[in-house]
Amino acid sequence: MRWLVLFDVDGTLVTTGGKAFEACLAAYAAVVGRPASAEGFSPAGKTDPQIFAELLQRSGVEEAVIPHLLPRILDAYRALLPEKLLPEHVRPLPGACELLRALAGKGEPALGVLTGNVREGAQRKLTLAGLAEHLPVGAFGCDHPDRNQLLPFAVRRAEAHYATRFPYTRVVVVGDTERDVRCAHAWGAKAIAVAGKTRKASALVREKPWAVVPTLDPALFLPVLATATAEGS
Repeated sequence: MRWLVLFDVDGTLVTTGGKAFEACLAAYAAVVGRPASAEGFSPAGKTDPQIFAELLQRSGVEEAVIPHLLPRILDAYRALLPEKLLPEHVRPLPGACELLRALAGKGEPALGVLTGNVREGAQRKLTLAGLAEHLPVGAFGCDHPDRNQLLPFAVRRAEAHYATRFPYTRVVVVGDTERDVRCAHAWGAKAIAVAGKTRKASALVREKPWAVVPTLDPALFLPVLATATAEGS
């Protein structure tokens, strides 16, 4: 039976150097009419709806108003993406291009994304980084604000696209934050954490992923993935 590998986007496959979050803040200000209270705030591992909801809460917006503002801010964010997120802002992280090409060339495993980005944000980042062609399906922040609820969306779409069944026990989630690991564990999937520069390896290890790798360098990642997907096959 085939395996499915789902990649997080920001901090795992690509970096925008903070430009994507700047677009979030611009969308927030355009709708709310004042800047968000964002000092010390980290969007890492969160869905876009979660990011905006937390920014609204931090800025003292009444809870009853938040559900009405969220769709408007998300729409503003989508509209601002072509202006705020330019080709020079997005670059693939070390090993990402080579790894996806290698996996796609083998035709095994099936590939997709599991990201907190709304679909339009993920697609723009992946397209500008030259990675979109290898990742035909996925789950996005617009599917559910709780990252832990995204895996079923990705699996259902992958099953339809690849015309095969993917039990959660044959899914690997690859991400750079503790939230990525927890999302995999919530459904009995395996997690491979990418330490990179965004998280210390020790913090990721505490979440007990199947493995922690420093980057997506194929020479490092492929043997780890092969071992993960061989176990229990």
